[in-house]
Amino acid sequence: MAAYKVRVTTGNVCDLGTFDSTSVTLVGTEGESPKTTLGTRSPSFRGDMETEYEITCERPLGEIVLLRLQKEALRDDKSDHWYCDFVTVMSAEEVTYNFPCYQWIEDSWPLELREGTEHVVEYWKRDEFFGYQFLNGLNPTLIRLCAQIPSKFPVTQEMVAASLSDSTTLQEELNKQRIFLMDYHILEGLSPGINNGRLQHIAAPLCLLHLSSEGHLMPLAIQLSQSSSSPIFLPSDPEWDWILAKTWVRNSDFHIHQVLTHILRTHLLAEVFTIATLHQLPMCHPLYKLLIPHTRFTLHINTLARTLLIAKGGVFDKATGTGFEVFMVSMGCSSDNWGWKEFAPGVPYCLDVNSSEELETNVKFSCIKAAIFHENSKSK
Repeated sequence: MAAYKVRVTTGNVCDLGTFDSTSVTLVGTEGESPKTTLGTRSPSFRGDMETEYEITCERPLGEIVLLRLQKEALRDDKSDHWYCDFVTVMSAEEVTYNFPCYQWIEDSWPLELREGTEHVVEYWKRDEFFGYQFLNGLNPTLIRLCAQIPSKFPVTQEMVAASLSDSTTLQEELNKQRIFLMDYHILEGLSPGINNGRLQHIAAPLCLLHLSSEGHLMPLAIQLSQSSSSPIFLPSDPEWDWILAKTWVRNSDFHIHQVLTHILRTHLLAEVFTIATLHQLPMCHPLYKLLIPHTRFTLHINTLARTLLIAKGGVFDKATGTGFEVFMVSMGCSSDNWGWKEFAPGVPYCLDVNSSEELETNVKFSCIKAAIFHENSKSK
């Protein structure tokens, strides 16, 4: 027999508990536990409540790799929602496994949680994890295939030979389409903000990546500005020089993600279509009915963001290196380069936009810029 202690924590906001029946199943490398009911009392879990249970299995489950949570209504006609913070499991050998949840459990479908390990703490210095984040991190939209080394980033075969295998060269890898480029040119020349009287710093780096034969995206070279005369950092450099260069790339990626990918292309762009839907489409129109559920909180959250986050003196102005002024300028520079292909990658297949310079030139996204700068112009 093997016994496991399971500790379940509910969120600390009012009305987050549940009256429904809740159960848990532990899945290990050597098998899984029977489905065990955690509670059916009223309510089973209340806000900011931490409850401990014991699960008994016929034999040890090995290393716990998965936890399955399920909430089932006691009555078919009535169910509620439960917000689970996290679940902790302790084995008889006193090995602790942590399973972060931090989400609503609304229906009877099982919710499977993986263990939240200290993966980033252990691997953040490694080059393969650095490359992994460009496809699996916060901002996987910027990476581009590199067909030719740009003149502003003069990386040579001699520089990267130690990072490539002896059987290949940089030019061969370019021809095989295994070289990729991260280019943060939009940050070049922007004046950083001032926080607490101290001037901040912004880099506009270029980062060359190689898809290795093992399937890892590995950094080959980093340059922290757009000037060809800037030093190029390599994996063969002293450890902390290379780590610091990678850190500056991650910092620039944060700025691009927050300002352009997140705020501009998600929040503010969605507001343009929300306003157009509300102003131009009658409520009986099928397109209105299709779009309106997706705009439910758009105007509300954007109003709060303009008031608290991206306003002059707001959180973004105080907490980031770009600050409010650079934030506004970088959004304007980004939207200047928008065209049809930026919004609908499938358009060229049904409309040859490349052959219509007039379409690409004359369509100006003035409504988008108006949404971006509306609050700023109102305050003047």
